[in-house]
Amino acid sequence: MHTIDIWSALARRFGMLDGPRESMRRFDARRQNENETLVEYEQALQMLHREGWPTATIEQRDAALKRRFEEGLLYITCSHLMLMLIS
Repeated sequence: MHTIDIWSALARRFGMLDGPRESMRRFDARRQNENETLVEYEQALQMLHREGWPTATIEQRDAALKRRFEEGLLYITCSHLMLMLIS
């Protein structure tokens, strides 16, 4: 059984999981999908972060989004390119 299947089964059995807590978990586990553009990946991270940490400051939000975005990029060459562009 895949991790996603376990969480789905728990949600079916016990109802909606804790919204912010679930969003935090999904944010931390989020990786770019093969067919997902960088913009789509960034938007998904922003949505999950907003749901998981609704009271985060702009500085906290930006730091967390940058870290997760870089760590979750599908291709290592993309992460090197992003680091070069940011520096």
